[in-house]
Amino acid sequence: PSQNPEIYVFAIYMQKFSFWIIYRAEATITIKAPDGLVVPNATVYIQWSGKTSGSSSGTTNASGQVTFNSGWAWGNGTFTITVTNVTHATLTYNSALNIETSDSI
Repeated sequence: PSQNPEIYVFAIYMQKFSFWIIYRAEATITIKAPDGLVVPNATVYIQWSGKTSGSSSGTTNASGQVTFNSGWAWGNGTFTITVTNVTHATLTYNSALNIETSDSI
């Protein structure tokens, strides 16, 4: 096995929430390694576009997942999240392996 295995975005699961006429999106991103195992302690960097904008980062939990919230926006519309980078102390991010890099709801 490689000393520096590569990691990638396995899935982006999105949900939309509303309260009267304001909306927000939530996205859960899963990071895996080529052996199929989830990767905890990876830092995921994202960018929101569409109804909201802005960037954020978060660290994956023991299940290899991190959840981001878009913030509330007036009126319904499309929320898009894009993974801009993933870092890890001992593993290398390879975006070419991504199953999903961006998702919209």
